[in-house]
Amino acid sequence: MMKILKNRPGPIGLDIGHCGIRAVQYSRSGASYEVFCAQEHRYHRAQKMVLNENNVSQETIEGILKETITRVLAMGHFDGHEVILHCPSNRMDIRPMSLPCGKNGLDRETTLSALKCEMEGHLDFAVEHAVFDYQVIRVEPKSKGQSMVVYSADGEWIARRIRLVESIGLHCREVDALPCVLHRIARTGFIPAEGPGRTLNDENREGADAVDPDNRSEKSLTVVIDLAEKSSTLVVADSNGPFLSRYFNIGGYQLSQALGDALIVEPQEGDCVKCFYGLARYADHERDRNRGTGLLQEMASVVTRGIEIGVKPLLHKFIEGIIRTLNYVITDRYGFTLDTLYLLGGGSALNGIQEWMSRELEMPVKGLSSPLLDQIRTWIPGERGEPGLWATAAGLALLR
Repeated sequence: MMKILKNRPGPIGLDIGHCGIRAVQYSRSGASYEVFCAQEHRYHRAQKMVLNENNVSQETIEGILKETITRVLAMGHFDGHEVILHCPSNRMDIRPMSLPCGKNGLDRETTLSALKCEMEGHLDFAVEHAVFDYQVIRVEPKSKGQSMVVYSADGEWIARRIRLVESIGLHCREVDALPCVLHRIARTGFIPAEGPGRTLNDENREGADAVDPDNRSEKSLTVVIDLAEKSSTLVVADSNGPFLSRYFNIGGYQLSQALGDALIVEPQEGDCVKCFYGLARYADHERDRNRGTGLLQEMASVVTRGIEIGVKPLLHKFIEGIIRTLNYVITDRYGFTLDTLYLLGGGSALNGIQEWMSRELEMPVKGLSSPLLDQIRTWIPGERGEPGLWATAAGLALLR
């Protein structure tokens, strides 16, 4: 007798991060997704110290990564050995570009050769190791120009990462660009309010998050920031997808280190202070410093000083970089609007960060509310299941 075939789970989204490894696998039925398995394992203190050293051999680093990946997959009941990895934003580049051309545009070979010449000196990795791709937006016969979005990546780094996972018996189906991963998972929070476009487990979705900016207006741009452990990634996307990404050398680790230095404590203790106080209580610190007495006044004064000389200068530098990038976008894309900035990554859970960034940028800043990320909380409870932490792994797992 014939049996009805069941949908097998898709590939495993494997996020090889700075603080640990996260893995997510979804099963799909039609347009609905369910978490089939989700697991994480964080590097222990000795491993993190090794990974943060500058003179550690590649062999040592890969040994730690292999051990942790193997442990994560053994902890869960994942189906199959196919994984999807990401290329981080410091190993790639996405930007708009225009090349001169004839009325019919340029052929692929000519375009790739021209891109290699144009990108010389603009990448954080050797151009001879770079791999290029592009998406033509339009060819303008009058101005004799071909407008496109250019994707550049460190091909040597990608090949090394593929060899790493294949050496432990996994098959790498694809390596996706981190900006594309972030935009993919961000769009799961922008569910159309009605009509045939309802997908991705959108039951009972309503309010501002129920409108997909890509469908709301062709002149509306989506902005996503991933505030991660060691770095941050800014992504700007239109209806065609991401067209610009920027890498910032600031993350939760740097904020904790700066706060620890200001308070003259270890970075780990600075991290505890940062997580407990955050930025939301900054006004309370000021009030207690001015009105409190004794120990309360002393503690408030210490925390306020740490924020003032440790955290705020770094965050202001971060904000300046964001504003500079968004001003370029608005100038280059005349008539387009920036409505909301969506904050992902572990840093998105920092108390008060969204409100503070919203004031500084003078635009709404909010965390992502996605049903696919919310499901992970049933697998990973507590702070370890914070949606922002799982954005990369979940976005990878959605690539079919």
